[in-house]
Amino acid sequence: MSPRYRIAVITRTYPPKGGGIAAAHFNLARCLRKRHDVGIFAFDDNDAAVEPNVTRAKTAAPLAWMLQAAATAWVRRYARAESATNCQRIFRIIPAVRRLNRALRSFRPDFVLCPDNFVPALALKLPIGSKLIWVAHHNFRRFEGNPIATQYSWIDLQLAHRLELRAFQKADAVVAVSQYIADVTSQTLKPNCDIRVIRNFVDTEFLDQMGACSLKSRLGMSPHTTLVYIPSGGVAIKGERYTCEIIRRLSTIGDIAFFVSGAISPTLRFELDQLPKHVVVHSPGPQSYMHNLADVAACDLAVSPTLIENFSSALVEALALGVPVVTWDVGGNRELVESGVNGFIVPFLDMESLIQRAMELANSSELRASMQKLARTSVKNLVRPERVLEEYDNLFQSVLAAS
Repeated sequence: MSPRYRIAVITRTYPPKGGGIAAAHFNLARCLRKRHDVGIFAFDDNDAAVEPNVTRAKTAAPLAWMLQAAATAWVRRYARAESATNCQRIFRIIPAVRRLNRALRSFRPDFVLCPDNFVPALALKLPIGSKLIWVAHHNFRRFEGNPIATQYSWIDLQLAHRLELRAFQKADAVVAVSQYIADVTSQTLKPNCDIRVIRNFVDTEFLDQMGACSLKSRLGMSPHTTLVYIPSGGVAIKGERYTCEIIRRLSTIGDIAFFVSGAISPTLRFELDQLPKHVVVHSPGPQSYMHNLADVAACDLAVSPTLIENFSSALVEALALGVPVVTWDVGGNRELVESGVNGFIVPFLDMESLIQRAMELANSSELRASMQKLARTSVKNLVRPERVLEEYDNLFQSVLAAS
């Protein structure tokens, strides 16, 4: 029997305020609790709810503003008028992470699982004897190779990577959520420690317990209306520039409607407002993790024109809920979507193929029904809890043996 460890899971918010990396760590904590003692430490969360083994901290607004101004000044020493989005995020959370350090010492973890996005490890002070597992989701340098996929400045990315390298020196091992992100991490951070691919866990048993969603009836649609999910369609790196065109093209096939999750930019809102009045687009903006999952569960297929991807939590969740996915062959998508089985993978930036495959699914209830079953099965096989727990336990034992 594997030893029982004390594990600290670092995350931005708990429960997640949306999807993405916070959702991945929410699900990971649920999985690890099946075998280990888990504490949650959220570094950008001022939720007042009191929960066992959950500690939250958030930098006060005035201090956050000053730190973001300092980050901007740092970036603009090298390039005037450049944005400093990533450096601002890193600077802003430093006081909150430092506040978490005391609770972390009290918890006395054997292992600290820390995401790379926002680089919380920079301000993290590991308790004596604790081992840091760097969980690679993001990696700033990967954005540099795809200029259409980023709203960030190159100088900002390079300086953020400099801070990432400093924090990475604390890592005792690396968990990469896809083979793609493992390769990127090896190339950019050059780890001299163990690096393993352990894919994002999603609690399929939890999702199976979700009740039927009334989204179609709330939108005044027939139960037979085809509802298309476009994850984070208002975010530049998730393909905002293609979202309206996808909706416009697919809306020609008849009884169809669209759910665009996440924040909607003013540009996309303007484009959506120009669509014909009969086109139904549900774009509620940011909503709770549970509400978002309920809306996804009501969808019949997902279309993701993402321009860069690691191992998308949104697509994992969609497949786990039985929603087949059509997406481009970019990043870690091929490790998740098997073309012709649980969705379709089409060549990167091939808009015509993306639309054609989406239309094929939208027009065939039989094909959707077949892929819906296979979607659930594929995710359960890929990220079943026993497999994830075994992979983490093997990693923990390897790290301890090497120390």
